[in-house]
Amino acid sequence: ASLIGFPPGFAVTSFTNNQSFFSPGMEIFMRWEETGVFSSISYEGEFGSGYMSNEVLAKVGLFF
Repeated sequence: ASLIGFPPGFAVTSFTNNQSFFSPGMEIFMRWEETGVFSSISYEGEFGSGYMSNEVLAKVGLFF
């Protein structure tokens, strides 16, 4: 989706000193061909000046 007539991005400006932000993420995905079962586990973290957030997500499913 997009808004017609508006720029595709925007800039964020800090009212205090420069802000640094680090956002690592990784995912491990496994699929067993003979059964169609899959599983994955992922992690996403956000670390910045006085801010920290962590998220872990696990999935199990079936391809059919």
